[in-house]
Amino acid sequence: MAVDKLKNEQKLEQALTSGKSRQGQSKGTIQLARAAAKDTVAALMLQLKPQIEMALPRHIDPDRFVRAAITEIRKNPELMKCERLSLMGAMMASAQLGLEFGPLGHAYMVPFKNEVTFIIGYKGMLELIRRSGNVSYVTGHIVYENDEFSLVYGLEESLRHVPWFLRKDRQFTSGGKILGAYLVVRMKDGGIYYNYLPEAEILEHKAMSPSAKSPFSPWNANELTKRAMYQKTVVRASWPWLPISSVIQAQVAEIDEKVGSELYKDLQEMADDAMTIDVDASEVSGAAEAVDDVQHETAEQTLV
Repeated sequence: MAVDKLKNEQKLEQALTSGKSRQGQSKGTIQLARAAAKDTVAALMLQLKPQIEMALPRHIDPDRFVRAAITEIRKNPELMKCERLSLMGAMMASAQLGLEFGPLGHAYMVPFKNEVTFIIGYKGMLELIRRSGNVSYVTGHIVYENDEFSLVYGLEESLRHVPWFLRKDRQFTSGGKILGAYLVVRMKDGGIYYNYLPEAEILEHKAMSPSAKSPFSPWNANELTKRAMYQKTVVRASWPWLPISSVIQAQVAEIDEKVGSELYKDLQEMADDAMTIDVDASEVSGAAEAVDDVQHETAEQTLV
């Protein structure tokens, strides 16, 4: 039965990426998908794909975004145990910002108390900064106790950081404890902005995030994602002073680290419209036919 279920999901995935174009995607596909393999990841994404296509910026390929989301959900089965509107809201939030799930760490879906929290990753924040068109260079680093680090604010500001493994005056086997993290942004007009947060302040920000208590949170997943969240926290704290459009500023403030079901409320009217429109049979895409095949195969397997 597990093999049959896997085959059904694979067929649904093929259907998901073989439909019409962004403008011609049949909304009837959504209604058919809800009737077949309703609890599978692929069926959920088939249901949501038309809304994702409408939300995504033009430079993001919808099929690639959907495949990345499916992979991310399958990596963490706890996501499918959460409220479906919560999961859908998190995916729609990522689509609106044009940030993809996956190994790049642009965005995360964190299951916590039967809800999915959407979290913008460190690299996702940097991506949004670069898209502003006002920045020529942006980077950030963790500072360890064995690093050589100096920072001066004021009229003659300066920042100097030599990592522990590049120091020539002393040899170390590790960086030691984390002291903090910083961000450096060079503007196209020549200006430079940098900000440093000590670890204690970073941990204060972490304490204000309910989802940080989840074992699936990037704060707790592994050492790499933990360090990325340290860096993301500095970027987030610097957000109001960066040359980013007011639209992106507002979107990040409304979306980042919010529960998916709350995010979905604003999209509910759009979702209802997409799910209730009647479509003539001739307009149903090849994706719908594949879903219908899955229905018949599932029924045959049940009889056997």
